[in-house]
Amino acid sequence: MKETGLWIALFSVLGVWNLQTNNKANAFETASLSGLDTVRIPYETLDFSCFEVDEGTYIINSQSELQAVFSKRNWKEECENIPLAEVDFEKYTILGFVRGSSGCSRSKLRMAIRKNKSKKEITLSGRIKYTGDCMMYVYYIRWCLIEKIPEDYQVKFYLF
Repeated sequence: MKETGLWIALFSVLGVWNLQTNNKANAFETASLSGLDTVRIPYETLDFSCFEVDEGTYIINSQSELQAVFSKRNWKEECENIPLAEVDFEKYTILGFVRGSSGCSRSKLRMAIRKNKSKKEITLSGRIKYTGDCMMYVYYIRWCLIEKIPEDYQVKFYLF
C-alpha cells in the first residue's frame, strides 16, 4: 500500500513538473517570436502568376504602384487576357516577395506577418526550406493582402 502511494505521489510530481516546463517553453517561444506588443496579422494570398516580377521585396499602397510592379505580362497564352486586379488601397496594402535559391526542390514556406504597435512596425518573416544540393535555381513568390498599413509604420522583411 505504501509503495502504491509513493508511485502515485511520484507521478503527480512529475506530471505537474512536466506541465510547468511545457507552459514555460510555450511562454518563452511566444515572447521570443512575437514580443509582448506584437500581434499576428491575418492576410489573404493573391495570385499574380500571369505577371513577371524581379526578385525582391515589395510594399504596394496604390493602384499606380501595383501597375508599375506588374507591368510585364507573362508569356503564357492563358495569361493574354487576364486583367490586373483592382484593389481598394484605402483599406488594404499588398506585401510581397520574390525569392530564389539553389536546390533540387522547395519543400515549404513558413511565414507570418506581425504588427508591433509600440514600435510602429510591420514584420513579414519567412523561412523557405529547400532540399538537395542541385544547382537548379528555384523561386518562391508570395503576395499578401493585409489591412492598410498606417503611414507612420515601418515595414521589415526577414526572409531566410
